[in-house]
Amino acid sequence: MKNIRNILLFALVLSSSILFAQELPAPMNPRRMVNDFVGLLNQNEWASLETKLRNYNDSTSNQIAIVIVNDFLGFDKSDYAFRLAEKWGVGGKGKNNGVMIIIKPKVGNEKGDAFIAIGYSLEDVIPDITANQIVNREMIPSFKKNNFYQGLDDATTTIINLAKGKFTADQYNKRKSSSKGGGTIIFIIIIIVLSLIFRGNSRNRGNTIGSNIPFWLALGMLSSGSRGGGFGNFSSGSGGFEGFGGGSFGGGGAGGSW
Repeated sequence: MKNIRNILLFALVLSSSILFAQELPAPMNPRRMVNDFVGLLNQNEWASLETKLRNYNDSTSNQIAIVIVNDFLGFDKSDYAFRLAEKWGVGGKGKNNGVMIIIKPKVGNEKGDAFIAIGYSLEDVIPDITANQIVNREMIPSFKKNNFYQGLDDATTTIINLAKGKFTADQYNKRKSSSKGGGTIIFIIIIIVLSLIFRGNSRNRGNTIGSNIPFWLALGMLSSGSRGGGFGNFSSGSGGFEGFGGGSFGGGGAGGSW
């Protein structure tokens, strides 16, 4: 009787696992790096991230997938991320050089969740502690402000730079989170200096609208340079994305909530 009970219990667990696996979403069609199942990103934001990640895939063969869903189907965020990354095969077959970023936005009283799953070959470059720092330093602060594009852009830039060796995981982990604001401060200083220069020139020539045009032109150029590319960048990409290559994951990664 005990053996029958154990067999039935095993069958129940196995059938539940199969049911969950069947519910995991397939990649969106046409194939893409950024799979937004909930419409969290606008078209320009999606296109900017898609272009960035396709270009990175084309130049290195490393693949970074972004997946945005409303439900983890009863799984913990880490379990969901690894199951989905394995099912989709993010990264190259045999290379195992994929990264999957999973987001479940905050809805009502439910907390928001994010997780970064790291493929086998990138675990030394992006260890768990570094993945945790990326989630909590680059992603969640922006997510709390409902700026999901910025958080994803910052996170993917950091992952790409780590994989390229622009800095090591140890160097990144030691950086102060406040260092992110350095670019903004410099930008503000430049604007103030330009404002003073052009204001002085306008006094010498008479304060007319025309005399202020160079300042506003410079401001526009600086502003456009400080933002990521929009939808136009997507059309200049290197062609269609054929899909993920069959990479594997071994449990490396980290996540957080907000």
